[in-house]
Amino acid sequence: MTFDPVPKRLLNGKRASQLALKPIKPREWLVENFIPMEHVTLLYGDGGEGKSLLALQLLFSVVTGKKWMNLDVRHGPAYYLSCEDDEDEIQLRLLDFHCDFGDLDNLVYLDQVGETASLVEQSQKAKLQPTSLFRNIESDLDKLKPALVVIDNLANVFPEDDYQRSFPQQFMTMLRKLAKRNKCAFLLLAHPSLSGMNSGRGTSGTTTWSNSARSRLYLKSVDGDKTAKTLTVMKANHAARTEINLRFVNNKFERETEVSSSWKTERAEGKFLELLRTFTQQGQRVNPNSGANYAPKKFADHPSNEGTTKKMFQTAMQSLLAKRKIRIEKGGSPSRPTSWLEIT
Repeated sequence: MTFDPVPKRLLNGKRASQLALKPIKPREWLVENFIPMEHVTLLYGDGGEGKSLLALQLLFSVVTGKKWMNLDVRHGPAYYLSCEDDEDEIQLRLLDFHCDFGDLDNLVYLDQVGETASLVEQSQKAKLQPTSLFRNIESDLDKLKPALVVIDNLANVFPEDDYQRSFPQQFMTMLRKLAKRNKCAFLLLAHPSLSGMNSGRGTSGTTTWSNSARSRLYLKSVDGDKTAKTLTVMKANHAARTEINLRFVNNKFERETEVSSSWKTERAEGKFLELLRTFTQQGQRVNPNSGANYAPKKFADHPSNEGTTKKMFQTAMQSLLAKRKIRIEKGGSPSRPTSWLEIT
């Protein structure tokens, strides 16, 4: 089937045939499959889950060129607008990374804790316009040309007063333009709504935020283990859904595969001793052999096991016996001998 050619003077758009002459630009990532360049990525997580810490570790990796959660990152300057952690807390957290502050000259932070941090305000025409803080940051980015910009967090920088349904999209568009102009990635931290937490999607009250973002991540705890987290790609226009397991170790996050077996053993041994002491104080004896009072099983069933399994408790018990930190006591009659564990 043939069509009459469309007169060029009527076209406002471009003919797709012209794309044959255009050089192909591959998709670029700050962190492949997680955070695309020149776009805004949302990182959701309940209060206290560790979003700020995880984002600061990413900033540190971008500036130093080190891996983030065992993932390669794009190396370059980084900019951090912090409305959650003040300068003192940022310093302490960076010290936990065993950093050399001399290597962090290209990590620029703006401490807005306790200060007005709105990046936009409503104009007389019911549209959003940038605040002076937005303009100051815009100027910083033009000079720094960062690979990554982190904003922590949405509740501090976006006004909820006189809320208009179009405002989230307007705000995200403003950030996207900054990202494209500076050829960088934006990471915007946010708290999910109650419905977002209950559904497991981790979204805010309106879908506009998620719809306006190219990628959306969700950080949440693993049931029964306060130190275990999952980081899930809930939305990625150019990648499949991905999930990695994290562990809070020595005041920072590590990829679960990186957590050493020795650390896991030490943690299980500490929990074993803690529960053995608790049981002993309550007058309950646990034994090193199978049965109803088998120590590893009793401890694994206890509410404060913090994710330590029966198998992990078994390994810990054998290790503690070998180190003589616990001992086996024996009693009862010759016909009905009993044994139990005690701390040395």
